[in-house]
Amino acid sequence: MATKDDIKKTLDEAQNEYHEILHNIFSNNKDMLDKDRNYTYWWQRTKKLQQRIIHLSFIDREIALDDAKKALEKAFTPRIKKMLSDKIQSEIEAEKEDG
Repeated sequence: MATKDDIKKTLDEAQNEYHEILHNIFSNNKDMLDKDRNYTYWWQRTKKLQQRIIHLSFIDREIALDDAKKALEKAFTPRIKKMLSDKIQSEIEAEKEDG
């Protein structure tokens, strides 16, 4: 499975290529266009890059959400366990006093 750093690096590379192609198309950079590939190829390539960027952004977001969830669980689980334990203990003591 790819790491968070791998995802960020791949996302950055895709964004750089996407912007470079757009820049070259809009500036009418003839050096970018080789004889075998025309503007249609480059437009299709930008579409695929855009889809990849969106996909990688979702993956990055999911990883960040998972990391946040783990951090919250780590921070609050001991406190919640103690609160539940205290609550159960007080209920047991209340039953002993009533019973």
